[in-house]
Amino acid sequence: MNRIETIASGEFFVTNKTDISAQAFLGSCVGLAILDTEAEVGGIYHILLPEPSSKISVPDPKKYALTGLPLFLQELEKTGARRENMKAYLGGGALMGDVSDIDLAFDFGGRTTELVEKFLTENKIELVQEETGGYFGYKMTVDFLNFKVDLSLTGSNFMQRRKHDVIPELEDIDSVIQKIKPIPQIALKVIRMIHSSEVSMATIGEEIRQDQVLTAKIINLCNSAYFNPKNKIDNIDQAVVMLGERRILLLTFSIFTEYYYKDADNGYSLCKGGLFQHALGVAKAAEEIARETKKIEVELAYTAGLLHDIGKIVLDQWVDHFYPMFYRNLYNDQNFSLVDVERKVFQIDHTEAGAKLAKLWDLPERLAYTIEFHHQLDKYDAYPYLMHIINLANLLVSSFKAGLVLTKFEEKSLMASVQHLGLDSNQILHILERIPFNNLHSFSEKL
Repeated sequence: MNRIETIASGEFFVTNKTDISAQAFLGSCVGLAILDTEAEVGGIYHILLPEPSSKISVPDPKKYALTGLPLFLQELEKTGARRENMKAYLGGGALMGDVSDIDLAFDFGGRTTELVEKFLTENKIELVQEETGGYFGYKMTVDFLNFKVDLSLTGSNFMQRRKHDVIPELEDIDSVIQKIKPIPQIALKVIRMIHSSEVSMATIGEEIRQDQVLTAKIINLCNSAYFNPKNKIDNIDQAVVMLGERRILLLTFSIFTEYYYKDADNGYSLCKGGLFQHALGVAKAAEEIARETKKIEVELAYTAGLLHDIGKIVLDQWVDHFYPMFYRNLYNDQNFSLVDVERKVFQIDHTEAGAKLAKLWDLPERLAYTIEFHHQLDKYDAYPYLMHIINLANLLVSSFKAGLVLTKFEEKSLMASVQHLGLDSNQILHILERIPFNNLHSFSEKL
């Protein structure tokens, strides 16, 4: 059986014939595979964006079609492929909004696809298969032993998950909510500190030191490649000084949140830790949007992003049982959203389940409101900036970090959030460049 490598966004992989299969999960990103079967050389390229926001300095050229495609072709030829024998396969580039509504400047997937098609034409490389556009994610897999390319809808390989004949009653779901371990008091203290204007390094260090496991995890993370400190961090006081009060609090709360998400890894998740990685991605995206717009505090945006899908930990075990039904409803009916399918099957959706958890945990009002109504922006207008930031963050992560969770792009609300926040396409590009899509897995693995 071939060894499988997952290609991160903004990276490519080129090889001679080998028993490796490489895969890329594509939402609005674009996947390009090029094979030369005569030379037995091939490659796969996971392209994040069409072009950089700045033409002066491009620190990571492989992220972009404009600067990365020449490097990809150069590597193929260096490995022995001949341009006249190359065959190309193209996938991804999902739409982030309805064609009739979206400003074409925001169609990053479409713009990337056009640049790739133009590049292939200019270099006389034959395009033999293309599955681009639409509102769904794709998985591109390249078998470098048999030189075959497969393009399939994300999540279709989970259709054989076990089936369950008994649909849970609302009483069963309420029982699960009551049995979920209460959020620790120190976590609630951290939330209050995050949203307080008066917090000191000494107070933070004192609270964290009360939990030895938490202290060890924070010190371990601070010494990891994710933060790459100049000097080794030996104690919590040094960690607080290195990261700052606010950042250490957000890191601490991320550790607590991961505890709840890690047990919900069978239903919504399409990979190990997928649900938490998605939540972490939305938190980081929300933080960057808040920083760009200056509409709300970045700490509030991050915390709300981390908790917005907490209700999924309640329904996860049953989603696993009914996965084929979820998948068919999501992908066969364009008008069905994820919450529509949840209500159809369980009579409750993850936002309602999350609201029950928020009440049980006595979370602050703004966080509880976001958890309950983040899919209903058109009906509930309290805390509008927070709600639109979480909505946009959710859309960006779902579109550009596909393959983490069972989802469907909620494209109708994209432009509403962009316009409410006063963002243009170049600002969105700046935000996307700052979201650490490829570090979500390594960060979650360290927790």
